This record gives sequence, C-alpha cells and structure tokens, in this order.
Amino acid sequence: FPVLTIKNPEILDGTDGIFLRKKNSFETASSNKLTVFLLTRDGRAFWSGHSSAFPTSADWKNAIYPWETFGLYSSPEGFNDVRPLIPSEIAKIRVGVSGTTEDFIPDFTIKDLGGYYDRFGATNPHPHAVMFEGVVEGERFESAGGLNITAILPECELTDIRVFDGKNEIDNYKLTGNRVEIDASGFERGIHVIQVSGKTATEYRYAGIVTFYIEK
Repeated sequence: FPVLTIKNPEILDGTDGIFLRKKNSFETASSNKLTVFLLTRDGRAFWSGHSSAFPTSADWKNAIYPWETFGLYSSPEGFNDVRPLIPSEIAKIRVGVSGTTEDFIPDFTIKDLGGYYDRFGATNPHPHAVMFEGVVEGERFESAGGLNITAILPECELTDIRVFDGKNEIDNYKLTGNRVEIDASGFERGIHVIQVSGKTATEYRYAGIVTFYIEK
C-alpha cells in the first residue's frame, strides 16, 4: 500500500470524497480489490472497507469513494472514537490491492487522485440518519448571529448523545425528545463540521454530519 503525503490538505475542504483512476497490467481474480486508507494528523486511520472495494481491471477505470464510505480503522482513543472524519485533517492516503496472497505483489497504476464535488443529492436522507434543520450541507452564512441548528435523531431510545464541532465537543446543547438544539450564534469565522450522534441499547451509534461556513 504505497503512501501519498498530502502537503496541502486544505484543498480537500468542501469536497465530497476521493476520486481516482486505476488499472493493472494483469487480469486478476475478483478477490483482489482496490482499497483506500486515510491517515489523519491526529493518528487515526479510516478505510474504505471490503464491501466498497473496486475490483481491479487491466483497463483504466474510475473509482469514487464518498467520505461516508470510510469507516474508522484505528484510533489512539480506541474503536469507540466517534469523532468525524474531517477531510482537511487527512495527512496521508494509502491505496493498495487487498485479497492477495503473501507471495504475490500486484502491479497496478493510479492517476488523477484527488477530491471531487458532487452536491447533487448530498442532503438526501438515508434510513435512520440524523437530519438537520436550520442549516444545509455547504451553506454559507455572513455571520453566526442568531444561528440555531436542530439535529433530529431517529425516534428510538438513544443514550450517550454527543455533539462535536470538528474535533471539539459541544456541551451546551438542549435535548428535547429526539431533537438536539445547538446555539451556534457564537461560532467563529470559518468552516464548521457538526456531528451529532446517539447510541442504542445494542451499542449501535447513529450519527449525522453537516458542514457549513461562516464568512465573518
């Protein structure tokens, strides 16, 4: 898994995921698939997982990995770390072929690796997702004055409600039923990535993320 160092990770701000083109010089078994790892500045690793891996091909093929594809692979804080993946925190990207035998090193080529934008459908709800009111994905605000955000959790009993702005946990929110109200009027200028999550009795955590910008 060769390592690509991201010298200017800010270029990934606002993007919707990773795009690349790839091919290999051989016809390979379907078990050999391209997999992507993202390594962040704070020591965490995210990976694209087996289910989303793209089969390799001797022809150039496009591979698209939305940010929501990536799950936590490792963290200094353990596997219960619910902090979101922030693209501008990515320090390195590793791309390789999984499912190979120990005595076989696949020969593959990638190009045009970078972030991509796809706002169409970005705010469509998914089953059991956390929904947001008061802000939509990618929205820009002239200032934070009077800005209030409501996260609507699934209608089931959830505990361990956690709210983050980037890497910083927010404590001053109001929980009413399944609605989490966040007073964002004091937020500073810049990009804000809000994550709200809650845990079920079976240890499953529902989480939702929304990104927006405050201009001054």
